[in-house]
Amino acid sequence: MEFEKIGLGATADVYRYNEKNIIKIFHENISEAEIAKECKINKTIQGLGINVPLFGGRTIIDGKQTIIMEYIKGKSMFHKMFEPDVDLIKLANDFAQLHYTIHKCKNIPLEASKTKLEKHIAYSEELEPYILDKVLRLLDTLPDGSSLCHNDFHPDNIIVSAKGLYIIDWCDSSCGDPLADVARTSLVFDCVALPDDVPKDMRDSINQARKYFGTLYEAAYANLIGVDTLPIMQWKVVEAAHRINCEAEENKPIFKKIIYDYFDVI
Repeated sequence: MEFEKIGLGATADVYRYNEKNIIKIFHENISEAEIAKECKINKTIQGLGINVPLFGGRTIIDGKQTIIMEYIKGKSMFHKMFEPDVDLIKLANDFAQLHYTIHKCKNIPLEASKTKLEKHIAYSEELEPYILDKVLRLLDTLPDGSSLCHNDFHPDNIIVSAKGLYIIDWCDSSCGDPLADVARTSLVFDCVALPDDVPKDMRDSINQARKYFGTLYEAAYANLIGVDTLPIMQWKVVEAAHRINCEAEENKPIFKKIIYDYFDVI
């Protein structure tokens, strides 16, 4: 059976299924436990009053494990960032407000963020053991928190639709300190890797715009929580250590610098 592919990821590829739904077909190496966990997360999130695609159930297509999700018609916020008449300040404020709205959801029955981080950091292959030990010790000093955290909140996971802003791709979500989630988003704007189909002559300008948008987002979120500067440096170190294994090669030196510079100073 042929479907139009509209996205791809580390665990699954996404296809247009019909007028109302998309399907997420998992790669064969993804375990039953991981798929069941993602289904549970989607069921949990859709009951919180946040704009998210509705979970349509689980099935098998062409012998592969598949979940069905509501199709949200619109453009990603990442693409909206580069429209000629875009108001980047308003867009960044909307982005920050949406993130803040997520974080107002408390005590959701999801895995604790610190537990999740500790498990992944402990097995990092990119960092020396003594640095891993320092990162884990740092993590232990940071607050647990009780907020819903998306853990992959970036403009390409926000759909701008006629019905409002919709947040997609919740498979990595957890419950913890909202500043950890903000730090994770901040790292996205530090990155330089872009999809292979982005022309080379556009990469610098896109990265500059992405960096500027990140600065606007951080200022807007800081304003929402009543601080001048976001206190996220320690969380950025931890999140960089967490993400470095699965990052594109171009981003790994950036993440290593964040980590090693912090401990050189401290």
